Amino acid sequence: MDGFLNGIPEEYIWLTGNGVKVQTKGEFSVSASNATFDCNISTSGDVKAGSISLTKHTHSGVQPGDGTTGTPE
Repeated sequence: MDGFLNGIPEEYIWLTGNGVKVQTKGEFSVSASNATFDCNISTSGDVKAGSISLTKHTHSGVQPGDGTTGTPE
């Protein structure tokens, strides 16, 4: 099934029968007071909490053994 005016859609929300697929070439934004995910989350990109990157953050106070580190930076 083609999109608006019989063109092939490049952006859409698809109700698949066992889930929902969102396709966009641009940014996907959700504005809410809270978001809850009761599932595993996978990404090919980075995840940030504030300005702290999940893949690039560092820790201070690293010690060998079973000690703990400082907070992420």
